[in-house]
Amino acid sequence: MRTTFDRFAQTVITEMRAMLPDYEISRMDIVKLNDIVLHGVTARHADSSSAPTLYLDTAFESRESAEDTAKGFVNAILSAPEAPMTAEDAGSLRFDKIRDMLTARLIDTELNHRFLQEHPFREIGAGLALIAEVDLGNGYRCVITDSLAEQYDMDEVFDTALRNMQSRHPAKMLSLAGALTGESGNALEGEAEADPMSILTSDGAECFGAVAIAYDDMPKRIWEVFGKDSDYYILPSSLHELIIVQDTDSINLEELREMVITANRTVVDPADRLSDSVFKYTGADGLHRVA
Repeated sequence: MRTTFDRFAQTVITEMRAMLPDYEISRMDIVKLNDIVLHGVTARHADSSSAPTLYLDTAFESRESAEDTAKGFVNAILSAPEAPMTAEDAGSLRFDKIRDMLTARLIDTELNHRFLQEHPFREIGAGLALIAEVDLGNGYRCVITDSLAEQYDMDEVFDTALRNMQSRHPAKMLSLAGALTGESGNALEGEAEADPMSILTSDGAECFGAVAIAYDDMPKRIWEVFGKDSDYYILPSSLHELIIVQDTDSINLEELREMVITANRTVVDPADRLSDSVFKYTGADGLHRVA
């Protein structure tokens, strides 16, 4: 199988080089979030420092021909909007130049052993952590790597990224039913009663809303919003949202964990998976992993 994939990849690259003679075409394997290894092809024009990466995995798995894959990649490269700056450009900038471009994302350290070997992170407890990114515009993001981090004070980077997220994408706590029907009513702002099963996310599309749990005192704020200072469970629905479940005598922890695992295997895209674990917040112990 590996030999077949390698042959497919080499054919794609050969075809692309014929169609894009002014580009440097090369293969690159990249460790993404959740330690997913993707096999990419990068294309850098002789007059540009930008080098978009396209991934071979989906095309190969769908049994698309190497020739059709190459044509699709070339069309994507020629029609793609240019990033306002490249990762290399961002890495050469002083902190004050990237300050307003910094964002943060929540991840599970247990699912990201390889990824975190090359990326700085800030733990927030229970094996959850933040990574920092530079928003380059036009949908492009550059995750800050260890090599880029050498020129920055990473405490300042993470503090700034979180402030940016909190101001631009405020946290929302909605009832699960309300979230499914599009109803508003943010329990964190007193606009609605806290529902025993709620969604925690942040305002804005594709802003990786699960990071809201890292906002200022958020775990405690949720605990207080329930009114009786009730403990609660956190089900990591995806990188974009968390399900908050108020603790009651009827809660079955194994059922909660099975719910998370089933969703991750059948509904959530692997790239959007946050964790297979269940977390709990208690007034006595704070945030911890329980299953």
